[in-house]
Parts: sequence; structure tokens; C-alpha cells
Amino acid sequence: MRFDTTPNLHYGDMDYVQNWDRMIPEFREQIILSESAGFTTYWLPEHHFGAIDGWNNSTPNPVLMCMDLAAHTKTIRVGTGGVAVPDWNPLRLAEDLAVLDIASGGRFDCGVMKGASKRTNKQLFHQHDDAGATQRIFAEVLDILVQAWKDEPFSHKGEFYQFPVPGFKETNELLNGDSRYYAPDGEYIAMTVHPKPLQKPHPPMYMLGDSVASHEFAAGRGMPVMCYTPSDSSIETSWRAYREAYRQSQGVELAPGENLSIMKPVYVASTMERAKADIRPGINLLFGRSALAISRTKYIDAGAPLTTQDEDDDWFDFLHRHNILLVGTPASVSEQIAMHQERFGCQHLALFSNTPGLTHQQLMDNFTLFGEQVIPQFQD
Repeated sequence: MRFDTTPNLHYGDMDYVQNWDRMIPEFREQIILSESAGFTTYWLPEHHFGAIDGWNNSTPNPVLMCMDLAAHTKTIRVGTGGVAVPDWNPLRLAEDLAVLDIASGGRFDCGVMKGASKRTNKQLFHQHDDAGATQRIFAEVLDILVQAWKDEPFSHKGEFYQFPVPGFKETNELLNGDSRYYAPDGEYIAMTVHPKPLQKPHPPMYMLGDSVASHEFAAGRGMPVMCYTPSDSSIETSWRAYREAYRQSQGVELAPGENLSIMKPVYVASTMERAKADIRPGINLLFGRSALAISRTKYIDAGAPLTTQDEDDDWFDFLHRHNILLVGTPASVSEQIAMHQERFGCQHLALFSNTPGLTHQQLMDNFTLFGEQVIPQFQD
């Protein structure tokens, strides 16, 4: 079974927001320990404008951060978890990701997402009010990335982008002689980006999404999916839809769990009491004040009513009882992971490690214990 992890971004902690010179060395220590502990990929999200209240305190440029972390490691993969592709210029993104792939020695996993914030989408790049535009931009940029990473010249004309931009003519006759790229009058008609990724045909691309629609979209492109904190019934529904969409679009019958992964809050300690005491306040804070708190019904089986206990429990007890959290001793968490294997065919789990209030040392202890006592239980 494959295990990945994520950094401690100290959500909500303004001291860290104002002192990223502390955050980056901690990232390096965490990924070096994750490498020795046996994790496969260390995923870094993209968020912006965290200085307001600290809750988006993650790197605004995961590509740059992955480059740094790859330089401090030898075998572990680095991943954008994910890069908000509508907020980037497609050609610049294709170039930057290719450079990262080469510099990391092909240790790059390209996680992509539509974007975590409409506020960010609008401020950074697109001045539109069409509610569906971000999804269409997302799909178009993915098309451009795949085209740009091919060896042959390409051109693109879509709803939002046209490359090469029409009307440009190269007047330097020393440059415009290649008929693959230039018309006889020097107009730029096809292009390429440089360099190309090391991994062929391109780095593994993961869709970060929770909905059935996201799973079906990814399946139509042959992309794996990583979902976050899903209920048991939503895993079954989305993964069944993914397999069917993949069969129809790719002509391949996947095994249960193939191409699919789950990211969940995971925390292990020497005793159940210690694990709960360490993480309970942060889980209550995270789920109680964020978009994750929209409705508790998201985290129970579809169509099931909330019980009195569901409504009265704090967030931690509610989520822990419904298998959203994997928290406890190495033995108890291993049992929960084995259940995910048996019920869903899950073979790929990513640890969400960004619970507010957890210290750097607590996370390091969690990684160490997980690597020593959990990962070996699932090695072939």
C-alpha cells in the first residue's frame, strides 16, 4: 500500500504567517523524516492571501517549494497538492512544471485543482462572473499542458486561450525559417515550450476532487483522483462512478481502488488517550470554522439522518466515530486502514497533517511512529 503525507502549515497561527523563515526549515525537516519513514510523496497545496487571518497559510507557489524540497531529498517524490491551474498562465505553468520534473530527477507528482477560492481566482487572473467559467478554464488549461509537453509543435484555439497569439510576425529572417513554426510571411503559427518534462509523456497528473463529477471528469482523461475527508458512502459512490466512466472512456476495467486515493487527517501516538488529547482541539477548530463545517451530513452515509449523538458530539468525536479521522495508536489506526482496504480496495492513503495547534515536534513524532509501526504492516 502506498502512503503519502503533507506538511504542517500551522493553520490559523499568525506567528507562523509572519515568520515563514521558520516554516521552510520545518518543511525540510518533515520531508527528510518522511523520506526515511517510507512515505512515497510529500504534497504541498496552493493557497493565497493567508496574511488576513492565517487560515490559508500555505505556500502560494508549490512549484517553487517542491523544487527546494526535492533538492534536500533523494528518493521521496514531491507533489503539488494541488496547483490551482486556472490561476496560472498555461505556458508558464507548463515550463515551470517541466523544470521541476527535471530538477527533481523525475520525482514529481502533478496534482491539479480548479482552485480553493473564488476570491483567489478572480484576483489573480480572471475577471469573470460566470459560475461555470473556472471549470471550463481548468479543463482548457489541462489540454494546453498536455499539448505543450509533447515533442511536436502545437497550436491551440479555445474559449479562453489561443496560442500562438494571432498576428505576431517574426521579422528576423534568421529565426523564421522553420516552416513548422512560421508561415511564409513570418507569422508565428505553431509553438513549443522548453524544456520538456523528464517523465514521459509527462509527470503523473492527479485530480484533487471530492464530487462524483470530479471523479468522472478525471476518468474521462485517464487521470487518478485524490479525494479529501469523504464519508464511507461517498467513497463508494464516487469510486463506482469513476470506474464506470473510466471503462467507457478508456476501454479499461479497473480493479476496485485502482487509480484512486484518499487524504484524511491521520495522527498516531503511543496511547489512544494521548492521540485524542493532542489532536482534538485542532480538529474541533478546523472543522468548526472552515468550509468543512457546512453540514455534518456530508460526513455520514448518504440519506442517513443525523442522530442526536451526531448533533451533540464535538467535531472530533463525530468525525472519529464516522471513520473520517484515523486517530489512535499505531495498532488501532492500522485496523482502520485495513478496513479501508477491505471495503473500498484502497491502496493509496495520504496523511493530512495540517491540524491547527499541532506542533512541529508532534508531527515529527507522528511521522516516526507511523513509519515504524504502521507502514510495515502494509508492505508486500
